[in-house]
Amino acid sequence: MKYPAAAQLVIQHLGLDTESLGAATFPAAVADHMRVLAVADELAYVDVLSRNPTRLQELVERLIVRETWFFRVAELFRHLAQALPALLRSRTTQRPYRVLSLPCSTGEEPYSLALKFLDAGLAPELWRIDAVDLSQPSLDTAARGVYRELSFRQTTPEVRNKYFRPVANAWELSPDVRRLVAFRRGNILDVSFAQENAQAYDLIVCRNLLIYLTPAARLQAVANLEAMLKPDGWLALGHAEPHVLGDRAFQRLGPEGCFLFGRKAARVPVAPSMPLPAFAPAPAFAAPRLSAPTPFAAPHALAATPSAATAIAAIPTMPPPETSLRCARDLADANRLEDALAECQRHLKQHGPSAEAYALLGLVQQARGELDAALEHFRKTLYLDPTHREALTHAMLLAAQRGDTARAVLMRERLARLQPGETT
Repeated sequence: MKYPAAAQLVIQHLGLDTESLGAATFPAAVADHMRVLAVADELAYVDVLSRNPTRLQELVERLIVRETWFFRVAELFRHLAQALPALLRSRTTQRPYRVLSLPCSTGEEPYSLALKFLDAGLAPELWRIDAVDLSQPSLDTAARGVYRELSFRQTTPEVRNKYFRPVANAWELSPDVRRLVAFRRGNILDVSFAQENAQAYDLIVCRNLLIYLTPAARLQAVANLEAMLKPDGWLALGHAEPHVLGDRAFQRLGPEGCFLFGRKAARVPVAPSMPLPAFAPAPAFAAPRLSAPTPFAAPHALAATPSAATAIAAIPTMPPPETSLRCARDLADANRLEDALAECQRHLKQHGPSAEAYALLGLVQQARGELDAALEHFRKTLYLDPTHREALTHAMLLAAQRGDTARAVLMRERLARLQPGETT
């Protein structure tokens, strides 16, 4: 690997497996940072980083994957909204149900939890959400609570209009909701952090972090998570991460798509008939009229869950359609866009046209900057499924970006006519 001394420093301080980011990401980040610092020699660069934590953090900021969105992996949020009211009724303690979102990135995940809890009728005094991340800029973004269109790719307009208001080409979350999440800077590998929060949390949501770590760092992270979890607590992982639990005494809970785990000895009590305190919050913002989204530049990456290598190793010669598409999405999530493109094309050749395959192919091409091809595949998606909300949204944004106002307005009108989906 290029810049091995810098990679070793990052591993030593952060436990980050630089190769998990892809072959080009780490060298490009180091080269850019060296240029900014006007340092030409790698060893001199490592010396600067070793003596100055601020400079080291600058490199970290270049490596962090911030791509996230509201209600990502909707199955988890739906299951929690269904399961927690009964669980909280059965509790004999008056303390709040404590949740940790780690890493919380720019805040979409912890805020999604808060919105689901509110819509489930859980009064705010019954629960508390802590959100932790290594990146201060990400935490600053989360505290502001202002998000652009791509953060709402799995959010219905009704939910967005209830809790957000349009501001300057973006959407601002209600201050009343923002106050329900406590953000702080922290590192999952910090043993003192785990000791300070020993058995503090009923639910820890730690998704798509462990796959970025070296094996040694992963073991430490899992040990810290286990130490912070209450004996009957729940742990949510990313879909490529269940194997990291190894022989620890955890079992899968809820629907398969949740990737939610509890200790094997733990049992969820049967809820008594006593109702929970009712809570029906009024929106902090008057529901705004849905305005036409401002077009944004095509995303640079679909980084979310870089589990492509794991997924590929498990694929048979002729995978079923859902496995093939999952593999393509994993490759895209890992920013392996060329491989994702090839997998999408292979899927279409082997299994024939489908709306989901064309939609994913369009997203990959959009991330690659191939906007004409992306728009064409979003159109094919809509031919097969005229109500495909994600394809409509991206086709609308691309049309507006290309100056095709009439088509963008048409797509927006089609979106407005859709019935609320089941994605939140």
